[in-house]
Amino acid sequence: RLTPDPTSSNAAGVVWDGTGYGVAWSASGDVFFQRLDATGMPLGTPTTISNDPADSEGISLAWSGTEYAITWYDQRDGNYEIYFTRLDALGLEIGDDYRVTDDAASSYDPSLVWSDIRWGVAWSDDRFGNYEIYAALIDASGVQIGVDRRVTSDSASSSSCSLAWTGSEYAVSFQDNRDGTYEIFLA
Repeated sequence: RLTPDPTSSNAAGVVWDGTGYGVAWSASGDVFFQRLDATGMPLGTPTTISNDPADSEGISLAWSGTEYAITWYDQRDGNYEIYFTRLDALGLEIGDDYRVTDDAASSYDPSLVWSDIRWGVAWSDDRFGNYEIYAALIDASGVQIGVDRRVTSDSASSSSCSLAWTGSEYAVSFQDNRDGTYEIFLA
């Protein structure tokens, strides 16, 4: 058991960092991070990443080769938005959280990946009244590059995305109900 919280812990993400694991999860409305050795034993105590009155959920964790990054969504600013933070190799936060999305609609379920020189993040967003998949690039120092990019554009609802990096391009899978039932698509 990794989580010490007396209430439920959920939305876990795990990465291998070359010598051990990094694990992030949501519990009691906050995001936590824990380093583990190669056998799965905790190294130190969990670190609280988000500590605000809004519930933080939908964790995605990635490793760059030298540092971790975590994305999640919470409603500290009035509606659900995507946030991003970087952690050093010891699991200590580098700077403040960065708000990735900034619109009046809700943004959910981010998926994060490292692409050798920058972070890629994708999520589901209803800024135009219909859930679509959006993506953004974040440079190695944690600053967004350009503007959000809309990936899907149809009258159906697109959600639950997962982002990957091939070495030359990003791919995102998602569920979409354009055919009457939810099916899996790739862009």
